[in-house]
Amino acid sequence: MQNELHVAMAFLDMLARTYLFHTPPVPEDAIDAQAASAEQRYRKLIEQLPLSLQSGGGLTGVSEALVRSSPDDTPTAR
Repeated sequence: MQNELHVAMAFLDMLARTYLFHTPPVPEDAIDAQAASAEQRYRKLIEQLPLSLQSGGGLTGVSEALVRSSPDDTPTAR
């Protein structure tokens, strides 16, 4: 169990570093819109997570469901 925890911690560390390295700061005039978009995307994640895990789809199913439900105008990091 401890080995799995170390693997999970290393993965989260790598994910956080990658996100911070590749995500530019939000311009001052876009902070409110980005916050609203982030909240909307987070709610979708929270809604999809239990549904996908219950159906046996795992995190891959969550990811696929989020992509299918994303509106075309959702801002993405570049």
